[in-house]
Amino acid sequence: MANVTDPLARALHGTDPQNLIEYITRQKIYDCMYWKEECFGLSAVDILEKAMKLKHVGGSFGGNMQPSQFLCLVLKMLQIQPDDEIIYALIENEDFKYVRVLGAFYLRLTGRPKDIYTYLEKNLSDYRKLRNRTVSNKWEIITVDEFIDSLLMDGRSTVCGVSLPRLPKRSQLVDAGYLEGSRVSTLGNLDKVSTEKMLLELAEEGNELALKVMKERGKKSSVSHSKSSLFEDEVSKNLTDGNMSGMSNHLEEGSVEYWAQKRVELGMKPLKIEEGEDRPKVKEKVKKSKTNKLFKDGSNKKSKIRKVDDNRQAEE
Repeated sequence: MANVTDPLARALHGTDPQNLIEYITRQKIYDCMYWKEECFGLSAVDILEKAMKLKHVGGSFGGNMQPSQFLCLVLKMLQIQPDDEIIYALIENEDFKYVRVLGAFYLRLTGRPKDIYTYLEKNLSDYRKLRNRTVSNKWEIITVDEFIDSLLMDGRSTVCGVSLPRLPKRSQLVDAGYLEGSRVSTLGNLDKVSTEKMLLELAEEGNELALKVMKERGKKSSVSHSKSSLFEDEVSKNLTDGNMSGMSNHLEEGSVEYWAQKRVELGMKPLKIEEGEDRPKVKEKVKKSKTNKLFKDGSNKKSKIRKVDDNRQAEE
């Protein structure tokens, strides 16, 4: 009877609340020692005390897919179904980050789309670090806002090994009148100048991400500068030589010079064109050489035939 859903609990998404977690995962949770020793006979207050002791988030891990304590508490909340006010209090808790994440995950599983966007979007400015245990039993560091953002993905998504119910897009809820306007960013309405200034300040403070962005921008600007300088040098060379055919506007489309100039504009090596030589003349030379070779081969054959005939006549 310890694994049965509370008879006073209402159905969620047309099914038993515990069915929101897959059957195999539920059976793994029922068989683990944490569920049997720590989750038996818990109330909503007891779950809060257990959540304050959490040290990481995650789903099943290891070769035998052992469930995490975080997943066990989620299933226990689905079993007893706490009041909505208790869930909102868990999400608004600022002292314990794992308590907030637990409440957010439960609300994403059971809540209405309007409540999900209203209460979870407030936590996108929480940058505290979390320990995440992956399926391969490895550890990684994520932040609270990353975890919340994964819960707010459009459509169906999988978080902690649990398939979440489909979540409609925010724009659809705005058009239907459930939400008012677009989400207000914590950064506010920043123009390009203020964002560049903020980025420079973060880079001066030693922020790794800001330094990486500035480094990438420096590489892109140097590449574009080298391409523009190469094109300018080519144009100036053509102008000094008095050759106006170097400009693509004055070249015949499809010619060798035209494509050579296009390669220069794209930052590629220009084609090598020798003066006084073009492609039609080369083709004519090749054709003439082939015909001469054939003629020589034919003449040699005729001379051999004549020699054979002369020898026969001499023998006769």
